[in-house]
Formats: sequence, structure tokens, C-alpha cells
Amino acid sequence: MFYAFRCGVLPTTMLLGTVIVVSLPSRGDDEARAQELKKLQGTWIVVEAKQDGENLKMKGDKMVFKNNLFTIFTKPAEWEGEVLLDPTKSPKRIDLHHRRGMLRDKKWEGIYNLEDGKLTLCYAEGKARPKTFAPQIGSRQILIVLERRKP
Repeated sequence: MFYAFRCGVLPTTMLLGTVIVVSLPSRGDDEARAQELKKLQGTWIVVEAKQDGENLKMKGDKMVFKNNLFTIFTKPAEWEGEVLLDPTKSPKRIDLHHRRGMLRDKKWEGIYNLEDGKLTLCYAEGKARPKTFAPQIGSRQILIVLERRKP
């Protein structure tokens, strides 16, 4: 084994094995993502939004999920992009990759909770993913609570 480390044979083999394992998601993870994405489909209405402890004027704004895409409708603008979920993490993770609008090519990394017809999102624009749904003052994290629009 010492010879393998000195010659670089074992570390290279170990590295390749690690990359292959990491790059292949499990079928269970894919199914969990698909099931969670299915639960998000439809139109959601903002019922509460805060940043740094202050209310944001977003009440009534909409967020629509269709397949793996999202559209956010606010009074001044509209944004579209792709959504990527990771329900296997705790808290569950959501990434919103903006593809159109003034936020084009920006990514919001956040966390989410989906329970009893309510969707809670917490993210910080251009900053590290939040760890809790209780943003600290000065963190610039945004907490949004949405309810599913009834047909």
C-alpha cells in the first residue's frame, strides 16, 4: 500500500471512484425531487414577506410553478427561471435560477418548507443559503410565506 501511495496509483483510483459516486444521484433522490416538485405545481399568493424584520410590500404577488420552471409576478416586474429542489436536506433546499428579466443569470439559494397548503421560502440574494427560517436582522435574508391559490 505504501508503494501505491508513493507511485500515485491508489490516490488516483480513489479519487476517480469518489467522483463517480458523487456525480451519480441516487434514484431515490430523483424520485423525491420529482414528488416534491409535483407538490409545488400551480399558483401561490404571497401572504407575508419580511426582510431584516421589516414587512415588504409583496402581499398579493404571485409565484407560479409549472414543471421545473417558476414565474414571479410582482407589481413592478416579472421574473422567470428554473427551480431545483433538494428535499433530502434538512431544511429542504430550493435554488431559483433566473433566466429572464432584470435578474437574468442570478441564482437565489434558499430553503423551503411545504406544509398544509403553505409554502415558506427563505433566501438571501447573492449570499449564502440560510440555515433557518428565522433570519437575523442585518442578514438581508428574505422570508416569504405563500398560500396556494384556490381554483
